[in-house]
Amino acid sequence: SEAYEVNEWANAIRWGTTFTFWFTANQGPSSSELGLGLFKPGEISEFTHTSVGPICPADCEGDVNENGMVDVNDLLVLVAAWGTDDPQSDINNDGIVNISDILILMADWGCA
Repeated sequence: SEAYEVNEWANAIRWGTTFTFWFTANQGPSSSELGLGLFKPGEISEFTHTSVGPICPADCEGDVNENGMVDVNDLLVLVAAWGTDDPQSDINNDGIVNISDILILMADWGCA
């Protein structure tokens, strides 16, 4: 989308109209703080509100490379350690990197 300075109507939600959006989550709802940034520059650039929404565990077990998200990079680290006792990739701590660790990683896929 264009910046406000380029096109002031680029992201407009005009008075008297509605905007509906949704997302799919793999966690149940919980009360949490929601932050919204505003498109048009002005005195207020962001506001926060307490709302009910999905939560994601702060610590995703499948994040073996510890970059804050579970993605293909974690899978590559795990596959490179396949069959070893590498503690970074042995998610369930059973002494070997195997299918059990892959299943945990896949269950956390997308977690951030």
